[in-house]
Amino acid sequence: MLRVLILAAACSAVVGVAAVVNAGGKTQRRTTLRFDETNPRISVVDIPPANAGEAPEAGDTVLFVSDLVSGGRKVGTKRGSCTVVDAPLAECMATLTFSGGHVTVVDTFNLAPEFGPRGVQRIAFSGGTGAYRGAYGDGRVTQINNARSRWVVALTRPDRP
Repeated sequence: MLRVLILAAACSAVVGVAAVVNAGGKTQRRTTLRFDETNPRISVVDIPPANAGEAPEAGDTVLFVSDLVSGGRKVGTKRGSCTVVDAPLAECMATLTFSGGHVTVVDTFNLAPEFGPRGVQRIAFSGGTGAYRGAYGDGRVTQINNARSRWVVALTRPDRP
């Protein structure tokens, strides 16, 4: 079940940054972030009727926290929750915390076992604080094994004056 529930985290090593101009003439920056999510700690709140350790079902809530690492060092933390709405699909929210700010993730995830090793999920980023204020974008999470997922995130954010 751990493999099924490892989902979701986002930002650290900046790989590329590009400036673009939007339709309103304002400059925006595109940033690509790459990092790994490790050491997941997961709890499942099994809403009655209890399913005796089976896969999560509609109404169950999954709580999680994990480390974000890049280059062998911890660069952030991911915390969040998912509510199973139509197994194996769950609506998930997470906050990725870095020294420069936070980034939020809100999306639907597939908790099915086939997401396991080498499975890829797409995710949406809907905002941030600090260095990530106004950021939005998308990314992909590739599960390497039960204890590690690889993140690649493309964010667009307004340049600050």
